Amino acid sequence: MAKDVYAVNGISITKIYGTEASGVTALNDVSISIRDNEFFTLLGPSGCGKTTLLRCIAGFEQLSSGRILLFDEEIDHLSPNRRPVNTVFQHYALFPHMTVAENIGFSLRMLKQGEAKIKATVGQMLDLVHMTEFAGRHPAQLSGGQQQRVALARALASHPKVLLLDEPLSALDLKLRQEMRVELKQLQEETGITFIFVTHDQEEALTMSDRIAVMSDGKIQQTGNPADIYENPVNHFVADFIGETNFLEATIQSVHTDNARCVLANGAQLSASLTVPKEKGNRVTICIRPEKISLDNPGTAAGGIDGTVERLIYLGTDTHYLVQLGSQTSVLARIQNSRQSPRFKPGDQATVVMDESACRVLAD
Repeated sequence: MAKDVYAVNGISITKIYGTEASGVTALNDVSISIRDNEFFTLLGPSGCGKTTLLRCIAGFEQLSSGRILLFDEEIDHLSPNRRPVNTVFQHYALFPHMTVAENIGFSLRMLKQGEAKIKATVGQMLDLVHMTEFAGRHPAQLSGGQQQRVALARALASHPKVLLLDEPLSALDLKLRQEMRVELKQLQEETGITFIFVTHDQEEALTMSDRIAVMSDGKIQQTGNPADIYENPVNHFVADFIGETNFLEATIQSVHTDNARCVLANGAQLSASLTVPKEKGNRVTICIRPEKISLDNPGTAAGGIDGTVERLIYLGTDTHYLVQLGSQTSVLARIQNSRQSPRFKPGDQATVVMDESACRVLAD
């Protein structure tokens, strides 16, 4: 099996704004490895450190401590213009007085490439982002999505080893964002360049990424592929930040290797996978996704938990049911409307059946 080639290795990165004694710690001993030819996403809420990490890789911020290696070569001492990386920002920063072709060729002229080579590269980039027919237009004559494509073409024209993308889709409307997600992923696959993408949008991250690093409070909480992050969150923050999740307070009754039998506040029992070691008697939080819960008529499902439907929300493809399981516990179930399953209305009694293989005891 071929050995992984890492485009970026960040080793114990710390970034403090201000003094160590009274400053703000934006990155707290972060280590990260990003493979070559990977679409890697830094995901988290505002202020979590994801953009600071991107700017440290680009050279726009100096590390307080730690190292950054690009293909095993240390780049901390290099100025931004000497690092073989390019950045696409949230606001595309196109030159308004230049045409599309001139914008794309600008960095190549700064590198003093010959006009014939610049023309050929610009033509390739225009073709890559499907903008050939707009070569002579100015940015003001383009839509937001077209400006995005030009910014990408300009960033890719000098063939960087790594492309950094700082929330580049956030200024677009929803439908255009969804279209650009597909195009961005396709572009990354066609060029073979490592993309490091920053976003706070979970759907964006799940849609495009080969791997995701979920960040909070200057630290990486979990790294994995989209399915790992969604199906197997390691802690409360990751489970809560990625999609909808039910959190159930419970006490461990018994432990069997990597599985625990738990008792909920209303006395009901269920089994859940352990993400970290736990012991009998520990108070824990169990998470389960709404789509992993089904509802049945009372008395018809073995192992179910009886409850009362409090409210429902019809969403076309599915219906969300909030079911009260006791004075201290309620769960949200997401039921596809195409299923041949019972329908309920507020006040109805229902039996909640949880897919125990999807229940996780969280680390914290």
